[in-house]
Amino acid sequence: MATDLHSRLFELRQWMVEHDVTYRFLAPHLDVSEQCVQKMLRNATIPIRHHRVLVSLGFPVDLLPKGKDRKPGPRTKIPNLPGMCQQERRAIGA
Repeated sequence: MATDLHSRLFELRQWMVEHDVTYRFLAPHLDVSEQCVQKMLRNATIPIRHHRVLVSLGFPVDLLPKGKDRKPGPRTKIPNLPGMCQQERRAIGA
């Protein structure tokens, strides 16, 4: 598996160089930072919305990580402190 990942990354990077595609170019299209683009392309999966954008830009599907949405984590709990009034709770999203 590791060799498959390394060969995919190598081929993807080679494809990007041949087509003058940079992380800086991709970041605004994906609404993320350049570092996040780098990290995403190294992962085994990426969010489906990002996968669709990369395919629409012309990336070969076989060089991209698989598109898969992750289940979101638990919601942030909002404290119910006796000293907080109802208006303060609404202001922070309770």
